Amino acid sequence: MVPNCFLIDLDGTIWLGDRLIPGADHFIQWLIATNKRFRFVTNNSSTSPLVYVNKLRRLGIKCPDNIVFTSAGATIRYLHEKGIRSVFPLGTPIFVQELVDAGITIADDAECVVLAFDKTLTYQKADHALQLLRGGAEFIATHPDVLCPTEGGYCLDCGAMTAMLETASGRKAKVLGKPSPEFIELALHELNATAEESIVVGDRIYTDMRMGIDGGIRTALVLSGETKETDNLPFAVDYIVPNVGHLPHALEAE
Repeated sequence: MVPNCFLIDLDGTIWLGDRLIPGADHFIQWLIATNKRFRFVTNNSSTSPLVYVNKLRRLGIKCPDNIVFTSAGATIRYLHEKGIRSVFPLGTPIFVQELVDAGITIADDAECVVLAFDKTLTYQKADHALQLLRGGAEFIATHPDVLCPTEGGYCLDCGAMTAMLETASGRKAKVLGKPSPEFIELALHELNATAEESIVVGDRIYTDMRMGIDGGIRTALVLSGETKETDNLPFAVDYIVPNVGHLPHALEAE
């Protein structure tokens, strides 16, 4: 049976940099035409959901404002649930503003270090975070991605930065975003969906596909981003397609 609800990655799945991946527009048109419920779910915490929405529209994909759910959103919900009120963030100005807009206090003597995909990371910020962690502050990372795919190759992502601070501090981060249980629960809640009626679509094995496996959700791996056809997969996935443009046919062919 064709799934009713789709959790769809962005980087490497819908676009690479500022280029729409071939077939992505056809895939979105198919979702709309067949009345599927869907959300774009991304671990990239360097920018806001509205920036992603505007980018989708700029690339020719019509979508409502609430169509994107990020690891930053999951992190903010987690902070509120745990009663954490002050943080020292390592993140872009957009990420920091998201925290402020959510009512979270930014402080140099915060009770928690929150590490995002920080394209503005400096030695001074990293060293201050280290001192807080060595002093007992909690440690949260928005997501585990080690690399971020771009048109020109790969750049350092949050997972690599997390490993640096974990090594220096001797502390393990609470990692949110895909494939954490918290992210799976929130993503399904965003769609008002069950795992049984859903499918995860993405290009990464250890985040997108792992999220599906851990959450009991069907999985569709696209080969347009990080994972290549020659890679050895650590576990079986339900569908493997060159890009999302091929997915409607693969699903309807069953």
